[in-house]
Amino acid sequence: MSVTDVDRYVDANPFGDAAFPVTPAQAVFLDDVAPPAGPDHADHILHVELTRRIAPARVATAVRRTMLRHDGLRLRLAHDGSRWWQSCADPGDPPFESHDLSGLGDDEVEPAVAAVAAGARTSTTAPVRVEHLRLGGGRRDRMLVICNPLVVDGLSLALVLDDLQGWLDGNGPAAPTAPYQIWATALDRCAREAALAEQVPFWLAQRRREAVPVDRSEGAGSTGPRAVLTTTLSGAATDAAARAAGAAGLDLADLLLAAVAATVARWQGGAHCTVAVASPGRRSPVPGIDVSRTIGRFEFRYPLRLHVDPDLTGLSAAAEVRRQVAAVPLDGLGHGLLLRTRGDERLADVAAPQVGFSYLAGSDATRPAGLLVPVTAAPERDPAGGRPYLLDVAATVVDGAVRFAFHHDPAVHDASTIGRLADEIGARLCGPGVDAG
Repeated sequence: MSVTDVDRYVDANPFGDAAFPVTPAQAVFLDDVAPPAGPDHADHILHVELTRRIAPARVATAVRRTMLRHDGLRLRLAHDGSRWWQSCADPGDPPFESHDLSGLGDDEVEPAVAAVAAGARTSTTAPVRVEHLRLGGGRRDRMLVICNPLVVDGLSLALVLDDLQGWLDGNGPAAPTAPYQIWATALDRCAREAALAEQVPFWLAQRRREAVPVDRSEGAGSTGPRAVLTTTLSGAATDAAARAAGAAGLDLADLLLAAVAATVARWQGGAHCTVAVASPGRRSPVPGIDVSRTIGRFEFRYPLRLHVDPDLTGLSAAAEVRRQVAAVPLDGLGHGLLLRTRGDERLADVAAPQVGFSYLAGSDATRPAGLLVPVTAAPERDPAGGRPYLLDVAATVVDGAVRFAFHHDPAVHDASTIGRLADEIGARLCGPGVDAG
């Protein structure tokens, strides 16, 4: 890390000895995504088995060591009436509890695990919990790693497991990168620099939004629970698409976004599709600040109005989409800095996209090999709300196959409508245009 570059932004904490501002990624969650009941109702829960028995005290030590290394796991958030702030605290006793479930029969284990998960809420002042479950009777012990979404994203969850596994297997984890406090403070400084205003024309150009067709217009704007339709591209099809993309100098992400954008554009009856695209959010605007192994919430969405040529398919369409994504300044980070941190009024009245898309490379990394093995039927926290898009398409890679989750509002769209869109997206990924470009 370059001391000169870092000192330029964080030579002293301008917010006092402890408090520093939330990042744009955290602000988006607090303002737009968190359920009405609170951020804890959207906890991330990782459910893993231990391939060998580890004493509870040793697991607790690994939890504390992991939290001490990463200030992002020790955040405490508070609102002063006008703005959210955060600070880092010593974890004290690790947020860890071991449960003896060895007396339960096999058919009683899963309900008991679900009950432990349901009672292990996090909060803005206690954002991490780890529950150790001793099953006995020749069954593998388990762990529930529960993290508040304000302090982790998908990659950060993988890093948490990587650290825990490193401490537990005795090899030790890889070294962390810059503290989250350094990142948050640097972003706040960047948001106030005059040069950032040069990005405003680009973001204003994304303001036009095509209306998504609806099955029931009276349901628009409802705040009820979202429904989820899931589909899976076969492992063979996923491998073929990835290999074809690589041969063409593209990524699987380019193919996925192109398939979604082209399908939605056709559905809307035009050649444009405005999408809230998920970004890993780890591209630093400050030379010398590396956050590649920093734990915190980095992932965010930015609006992008894509032109999708109806005459292009497969790899050709993906190449055109890639060109447009490559033109986004700072991987979209500037939009969050301008709107959420700087409060630029020119962007404040820009309508949000009605369609969201996320695919973050390495999403399969939350399935580590070795001591910690993911359990297939992981308990999930059901958020009470917090999906601000009429259609939100989330793609992940599980066991080498792309899995899509289509989050939608059943008051607006029938499941059959979403199913047809899912089928078309799958067909675009397996069609001749992917093989021949």
